[in-house]
Amino acid sequence: MFSKLVILAALVALARAETTAAPSRCTGADGNLEPTAQSCPDEVNTCADIFKTAAVASPASRDPLCDMDAMAPVALQCSKTCAICCENPNYSCKDDPIYATTFCPNQKANCASNVTAMRDMLAQYCPATCGLCMQGSCSDSMANCAATSLMCNDANFGTMWKQQCARTCNSCPASTKPAPNTECGDTVDNCAEIASTFCNNQWYEQNYPGFIAKKCGKTCKLC
Repeated sequence: MFSKLVILAALVALARAETTAAPSRCTGADGNLEPTAQSCPDEVNTCADIFKTAAVASPASRDPLCDMDAMAPVALQCSKTCAICCENPNYSCKDDPIYATTFCPNQKANCASNVTAMRDMLAQYCPATCGLCMQGSCSDSMANCAATSLMCNDANFGTMWKQQCARTCNSCPASTKPAPNTECGDTVDNCAEIASTFCNNQWYEQNYPGFIAKKCGKTCKLC
């Protein structure tokens, strides 16, 4: 009887330890979920039925089932619900820190743009927000680049790593940076009325870069 109680106590302690450590997934140094922890879509529509406790951003917490090894495959399919989008290969990289908190959150509507220049720019500066970590003109070719980032500066293999893990090693070729916001705002009166067709108009973006931001930048959340 005593031995069973000892074993039970040990299991409870282990479970508590795992629960305490669990939120570290996709969590910042402040103990809160990273902005991109729920930036990806769930792959199945039953996630809320499986993981009934909603994730909380501050302080970080999620349904304990999300962190069970036996549920790992299901949790990955429910990355948004479990707030583990950072573990999805398409979302596992980081947004450029300069644009991560101001520019990128307002670009979600543009993530599916078919304009090559726009997608390449978002893939380089807002890849985690848009799920473009494995796409664009510059990306990582290997799945474990983030875990092997120290190899970027290795004397023997650094050159190869910078080629295979260009995004992680910050060795991407220069590309067009987001336009400065000096000419961004609503300068016409009907921005709210035309927003649904104007804000994501690819013809304007391709032929007149910056035009949308200048005319209805505030409404279109481009500033």
